[in-house]
Amino acid sequence: MSAELERRVRALETQLAGFRSAGRPRYVFATYTPTYRGTGTAGSVTYTQQIGRYVRLNEIAIVWGRIAWSNVTGSPTGDGIITLPFALRSVTNLVIAATLSADSLDFTGAYVSGIVNTSTVSVSGVNVGYITCIAHAATTGNATAIGVVTAADVKFTAVMPIDDTA
Repeated sequence: MSAELERRVRALETQLAGFRSAGRPRYVFATYTPTYRGTGTAGSVTYTQQIGRYVRLNEIAIVWGRIAWSNVTGSPTGDGIITLPFALRSVTNLVIAATLSADSLDFTGAYVSGIVNTSTVSVSGVNVGYITCIAHAATTGNATAIGVVTAADVKFTAVMPIDDTA
């Protein structure tokens, strides 16, 4: 990193620290590594792509990314899920939809969507939220969670409330 770029980064960090101490919004733009797994037994996944980004402003996080895998082994169980960098703040009677664009998902429905789940899973010892992948039947619209699939390429977006301490 050049000396000029380092100076600018330090100046921005100082400015952000001043905003926080003045009660101004806390803003973070960062990356994370999304994972795909089962809600029961995680299984072992061979990834071809794992890209995750988020913007966080106080108690709101906007998360997006792309995750692709070519094989799942280890007998994963439960629903197929994509992990998020934060746990969803518990809010009574709130359902958070996630947008999904999925290629190569092997499911019988005509449409796929996602829900940010209020439960958590442990990733490297940290409890994080996740998106449950949902299939919608073409004729009835009935929704069911998709079990773990062997291969897919999924792009996702979620806007979610989180605890300010996260």
